[in-house]
Amino acid sequence: MKLRSLCLGALATLGCSHAQLSGADLDRVQRPAYVGRVAEGAGPQARGAGPEQSEAQLVTAMNAAIGKFEVSERLRSQLSVALKGEKPWSNAVPASQVASVLETFLVERVPAVPPDFDRLKSTGADAVVELVVESYGLQPVGSTAEAYVRGYARMFLLSSGSELWRGTFQRTATAQGLPTLDAARVLENAGPYGDQVRALLDGAALQLAAELTPPDRRRQTPAKEMSAPTDGPTKTEDEAGKTRAPPPDLTPPAQLPSPTDRIKPKPTQPPPDLTAPSEQPATPKSP
Repeated sequence: MKLRSLCLGALATLGCSHAQLSGADLDRVQRPAYVGRVAEGAGPQARGAGPEQSEAQLVTAMNAAIGKFEVSERLRSQLSVALKGEKPWSNAVPASQVASVLETFLVERVPAVPPDFDRLKSTGADAVVELVVESYGLQPVGSTAEAYVRGYARMFLLSSGSELWRGTFQRTATAQGLPTLDAARVLENAGPYGDQVRALLDGAALQLAAELTPPDRRRQTPAKEMSAPTDGPTKTEDEAGKTRAPPPDLTPPAQLPSPTDRIKPKPTQPPPDLTAPSEQPATPKSP
């Protein structure tokens, strides 16, 4: 019985390794929260990418180029940017509030174990999108090496803990069209390695964003596209396609206002002096 239970559990785990998100399930979410983390012992890894005697130094250089915190934060931030234009993602809990509640502030120390997600209920979150980087670093490709990242993501409801979606990601530099790297040069300058890991994380975020946008989701009609009430008269197709002319102006000509904006008034001349000569006042003569 114990062996049978273990087998059933293994089959259930394999069956749940990837679960597609349906539109109906996404409509159940109103305020999600993103949580990113790097699994314990996830990286950076450089086994077989260079000489064994310099592997520790290589890992130190790689970690200086891009640390664990940036790896988890890069994946979270790029996913939130890719999804923020649609509901419910536009109503997600701010990252600073999530970090404050879970006490995972902007530091290099990143928790390797799942945090207490129940704390997020105080933020109004009703679902969690958890992003876990399980491994990243350099892996050998012939005589050179390539950057890689892999992990999984899932979304579950806080109220019941039931999963609505689960997906995995595995990105390599050569598969994404990036050049291979020489471990000796990475040891001297790990900047190109860090740039490639960032590019791989961005690609993984776009992949996960596509999975979190189900095509069968119910379309929410904007207010401007809502149909008019049906209790009034219905226009025929010919009437709807024609533009009605404005009604004619039936105001009598006498009542039309004078166009003061076109005719400029003439300057007023002073009236002529019609005083008779005998009545004109005498002008005193100068002495």
